Amino acid sequence: MKVVVAVLLGLFVMVFITRVIGNLKPRMSGDVAGTSDAAGLFAEAKALIRQGKWAAAKAKLEAVREEDDDYEPRQIENYLKVAEEELPNEERFAAITDALEKNELSRAKSVLGQVKTTTQDKALSAAKDALAQRIEARRAEARTLLSSQQWEPLLALSTDLLGAMPGDRDASEWKQQAEQAIARGKKGPTKVISADTPWLEAQQRFKSGDVSGARSLAKACSKKYAKCRDFQNGLDVFEAKTARLEALSDGDLLLMFKLDRELAGGTSSQTSQQLRARVAERYFLKASSAKTSGSWVKALEYAGVALDADPQHAGSKALVVEGRSKATELYLRGYQLRETDPPEAVRLFKEVLTMTLPTDENHIKARGFIERLEAR
Repeated sequence: MKVVVAVLLGLFVMVFITRVIGNLKPRMSGDVAGTSDAAGLFAEAKALIRQGKWAAAKAKLEAVREEDDDYEPRQIENYLKVAEEELPNEERFAAITDALEKNELSRAKSVLGQVKTTTQDKALSAAKDALAQRIEARRAEARTLLSSQQWEPLLALSTDLLGAMPGDRDASEWKQQAEQAIARGKKGPTKVISADTPWLEAQQRFKSGDVSGARSLAKACSKKYAKCRDFQNGLDVFEAKTARLEALSDGDLLLMFKLDRELAGGTSSQTSQQLRARVAERYFLKASSAKTSGSWVKALEYAGVALDADPQHAGSKALVVEGRSKATELYLRGYQLRETDPPEAVRLFKEVLTMTLPTDENHIKARGFIERLEAR
């Protein structure tokens, strides 16, 4: 009897163990599958984060939670917090791209100023470069509109440029000229040049390419007005120098480039195309040489001269973009050394100042660090 009871008890224990194991196996298999799916989704989310695609990354991170809420909970939570901060920036970058495609420089600059990011520095730098390139292209369009006296489009363009570059001298002048021309058109024909300022008409003639007409007007008023005499003397120098354009030194080329603008009343004349092309090419070569020798400050200075002469010069535009990247690199080095080697950090920050415009973000931050470090 005891033997029978023992056998029955043994069978009962075996059945119980078999059932427990049977219940456990599917559950363990399901946990492994769930973990595997969560890991895959997490890897996809991180790949999207590296691309700056935070909206898509957030969706993947939330999917990880739904799949397995015990999978890397701290990392998921941290990434989701960053996503909430970066999603507005992703929308801003899209808005900047849209504004640039529509040539709305003022809107692009305004939205760019709202971007505050610690993870999308490359996208921020690319947006700044795209805005700078579009500004240069629009400046060239403004000059074309000015030369063809298309005042309404010039007014709209110059107003937009001033929104992107407050206080810009050229844009301010273009806007003023457009407003005055439009006002004259509404009032009807009026005498543009006052009898007390006859040299202004000579400037307009020279600017439009009528050199002989400009000379005649200047000669006619030279006895009475010193500015007419100055204009006539300047015109003599300009014609004598540019007659041997190929032989001019870099310094003389730059002087003639500036003189051309003075004679034309502030903007380049239609007769100076060859001069401007030569200035752009020669100073681009100087910029390239300075870059090769490691003198980025000089390189950017020369490239700026080349772009002033020819805003569409491809080589100079590319060098300026590279220079901005170099300025960012110098700023980051200075930032890293600000505590361990303040004098070297100040030197680097000062170099950043010489390579950037006062409105540039790196320029502003570098100046702030210089003031704080030198005040210690």
